[in-house]
Amino acid sequence: MAERYIPEHRRTQFKAKNTFKPEELRRRREEQQVEIRKAKREENLAKRRGIGTGADRPGASLGAAPDSDDDTAPTESQ
Repeated sequence: MAERYIPEHRRTQFKAKNTFKPEELRRRREEQQVEIRKAKREENLAKRRGIGTGADRPGASLGAAPDSDDDTAPTESQ
């Protein structure tokens, strides 16, 4: 294939090359990693504490009754 002339401005702007500096990209990646780790940690702590949606609880899909100490539930009278 014949080598063809490509203007300098076209080569430098190809795929937004050199738009972001390496330090900026590294800083963004590190911030994103920290946020992901924080979210994962909070999720794991919530699981340990038993805080979560009904679908997250073990036994919820098996039709297990929720644990509650309300006195508002109907009870049988003797």
